Amino acid sequence: MSGLAVQPALAQQGGVISPPAAQAVAPKLLGIGDAAPKLEVGEWIRGEGVKEFAKGRVYVVEFGATWCPPCKASIPHLTELQGKHKDKLTVVGVHVWEGRGGETQDALVKKVKTYVETFEPAIGYTVAMDTASQTMASGWLGAAGLNSIPHAFIVMPAESGTGGQIAWIGNPLSPQFDEMIQKAVDGNLDVKVEAKRAADEAAMMERYGATMRAAQKLEGEGKVPEAIAVIETHLKTETEKNVRGALARYKFNLLATTDEPAAYAMVKGLAEGEMKDSEEVLSLFCDTIASADNLKTPDYKLAVKLGEQANQISEGKKAEVLHRLAGAYFKDGQVEKAISTQEAAIMRFKEQVGEAKAGPMVGIMRQRIEEWRKPAGK
Repeated sequence: MSGLAVQPALAQQGGVISPPAAQAVAPKLLGIGDAAPKLEVGEWIRGEGVKEFAKGRVYVVEFGATWCPPCKASIPHLTELQGKHKDKLTVVGVHVWEGRGGETQDALVKKVKTYVETFEPAIGYTVAMDTASQTMASGWLGAAGLNSIPHAFIVMPAESGTGGQIAWIGNPLSPQFDEMIQKAVDGNLDVKVEAKRAADEAAMMERYGATMRAAQKLEGEGKVPEAIAVIETHLKTETEKNVRGALARYKFNLLATTDEPAAYAMVKGLAEGEMKDSEEVLSLFCDTIASADNLKTPDYKLAVKLGEQANQISEGKKAEVLHRLAGAYFKDGQVEKAISTQEAAIMRFKEQVGEAKAGPMVGIMRQRIEEWRKPAGK
């Protein structure tokens, strides 16, 4: 495990589950600032049905399924949010893509009802089942170009005064989700600002994607120097630090195939230069080196140094930084440090996301410690 589901940046969809391959994605994308589609569900499973988006109220339309572990992990927190903001917020959980084994719609509805009625702790928000033809999945997820769950849409009152408009789209397990909910219920979420931010980010990621596709094609053809040149050309104009970091990590991987010492020299230069204050980039480089299985002489001491530098910047407060550093310590043979650092990561993770959302990931993180104890004779 190289990252945590809580970390939305770069590995933006950490923790999401893809639907059955048969699901298609609509070509026209639904985005922030657009009118919210209708709630055309197959059946309301829990709570009063929502016929329309009421004026002056904020809604969360969240998509999940009984077979999706991250969706299950998000349920307690959605319940918590509904209770906390009950006067201003309505949470609607919609079960989609449940028909994975040819069951009838009636059988699927019964399965979802049983799931909702027996879920512990009890679900405290409105729950619906999609139609047999997957109207909600196609009208919301597909229309937004999404093919994974869980995903949530925050819907604000439309400027026209009727209906709703989409104010945010993302993973309900991300910290940004809570921030956007709070802004929405406080009346401080500016949809136009969010729409511009989303458009700018999409354009940036499209440029990044185009560069990566071109470089990967050249790499596949055995033209590594040419692939590196494509990355370097993009780096000349790119200003977003995390994107620069992602491009630099790919350049590192390319360099490592032909000149491993030069690859390490590049990373050291970044750590002492433009990326010296970027905890995210340093931490990801730490993980890249510690987790790589294609390095001939892995420099685990450099990985540790990068991880420690990132942890110092974050003052030991970020779970994902501690988690990656723990992995580097282990690879460097510092088992006790690895275990204590992983324990610190677990503590910080609980603080970051809350006990309700931390459970499944904490189990995975503790399993890592148990695996580390074995070779140490513990």
